Amino acid sequence: MLSSLPVTLALQAALLAAPAAPVDLSAKLAELPVASAAGAMSPRLSQNGDEIILSWLEPIEGAPAELKDDAFELKWGRLSASSGWSRPLSAAKSLRMFANTADMPSVFPAKGIFFAHWLEKINEQPYAYDALIAQSRDGGRTWRHLGSLRRDSGRKENNYDGFLSFLPEGGSARAFWIDGRNDRGEEDNYQLRTAKIATSLREEAVLDGSTCSCCDIGSALTDKGPVVVYRGRRDGDIRDIHIVARKGSGWSQPRPVHTDGWQIAGCPVNGPQAAASGPLLAVAWFSGAGGRDSVKLAFSRDSGQTFAPPLELDDLSPGGPIGRVDVALAGGEAFVSWLGRADESGQGVLFLRRVSPSGLASPIVRMMPIDAGWRSGFPQLVARKDELLLAWTGLPDKEDAPTLGVRTARLALRDIPPATGIPPSTTPSAALSADEIMKTSFKDLAGKETRFSDLGGKLLLVSLWATWCEPCHKEQAELAELHRLYSAKGLSIIGINLDLRRHRAKVESFVKERSLPYAVWLDPKSKALSLFATNGVPSTFLMNPKGEILFRKTGFLRLIGSELEKTIARSLSAAPRP
Repeated sequence: MLSSLPVTLALQAALLAAPAAPVDLSAKLAELPVASAAGAMSPRLSQNGDEIILSWLEPIEGAPAELKDDAFELKWGRLSASSGWSRPLSAAKSLRMFANTADMPSVFPAKGIFFAHWLEKINEQPYAYDALIAQSRDGGRTWRHLGSLRRDSGRKENNYDGFLSFLPEGGSARAFWIDGRNDRGEEDNYQLRTAKIATSLREEAVLDGSTCSCCDIGSALTDKGPVVVYRGRRDGDIRDIHIVARKGSGWSQPRPVHTDGWQIAGCPVNGPQAAASGPLLAVAWFSGAGGRDSVKLAFSRDSGQTFAPPLELDDLSPGGPIGRVDVALAGGEAFVSWLGRADESGQGVLFLRRVSPSGLASPIVRMMPIDAGWRSGFPQLVARKDELLLAWTGLPDKEDAPTLGVRTARLALRDIPPATGIPPSTTPSAALSADEIMKTSFKDLAGKETRFSDLGGKLLLVSLWATWCEPCHKEQAELAELHRLYSAKGLSIIGINLDLRRHRAKVESFVKERSLPYAVWLDPKSKALSLFATNGVPSTFLMNPKGEILFRKTGFLRLIGSELEKTIARSLSAAPRP
């Protein structure tokens, strides 16, 4: 660990001062127009020195109706200091592209050579897809396909490779990714792998044999070589952030950046990010350890060999942090962005904070309102010279409308308040009030709109789930058994599905195949995440007829014979008879 810094008079004064209120800098954002079409999604910023590339996905116009959910084109543009984004070029086009908001494709620059990656379905199973790689040596005008990260593309398993991160390596690139080739359906065999990519994949290596399968990864190039940070998976489903670094001609053993002890048998969909400048390395991440949501930042001054204790940055996010962090370094300071809730309404906001390696931080900065659900994806942040560059998805007010396209903006570093205060600890986020919960409505598979208050004063067991979440599948069998045992006694079970609107048919097929006996409501805007102040799936909540939460748990839960089942039985036996 790094040695403690002397406490100066200025630090003592900062300790005694009240935390500064959030600063609204939305008026300081200078938007950079992007020529993206309606329905564009998954923006990603890639940087190599001063060169910045923006990539995104666009729906293919005129695609056959039966293929439109998978018909996308990978577009990209280069940033010019004087004229903004270049005219969009195409890197790939496919009628079988696996497009989603968490596992984003990319175009990466490496000394005049460009690399692109995207996800493509290999069979009809919903989550069987490969990461495909292409290379361009003529400025992105033409692309040579290099094939899949995996050589057994004829496999039939319902698993995937994804969450790629690239770094330059000589005249080529190095890729890091989460690899599912050893998975057998229990989500416990995903690996962190790396390979050098030139005209083919070389020097492939397994860096960690047990990782979280649903979280993105970050990489950075220090003065000692590349490092990669990711959410590991250890005994008991501990999902702390780990780091692996280049060590001579090999790689170091995985080790934690910090031991949070976050135990979650579910899908956090919240990975770490990293930025480096010489020996200075900054790693930012989200954690729900101890039932307390927080955004954390840890500095290393020796290229990731040791880390100072992490700082918690989200003490004034009124509705609590959601995560989806990014981090950039400029002028020896870190700039961390994250998605949070503006207030108890659950409205999403993109926040930012400037932090120095000495532990000082600026007030929290409010950047812009942004959808708190998964449709908004993962806002992007990079630093260039004296400014930050941001990218995000423009979302409409109506959940059935296509996205408004990709948006980007600049923010001058001089407009961000200086790091002069010490970040205090965070406070736990809370769900909305019982009254707000009860009056919230959702549509079921038949299109009928229902509020919790319409359910006739029953004891309510609510499960947030998604078709891509393996732990959700296991929990549904337990929910079905609880339905059999207690539905006639006054328990109402509702499964709130968080898949995107364009995956509606997949949800309908999933429910039909498994004959789920309880109510299923649709939540394509994932507003339930804000409603119940949670960030992962499965999440389970027991509510009394007034909407007061009696029990909450994120991650897979053994329901039958558990303390929760005993609570259900006691609550039903104590309820007055009609």
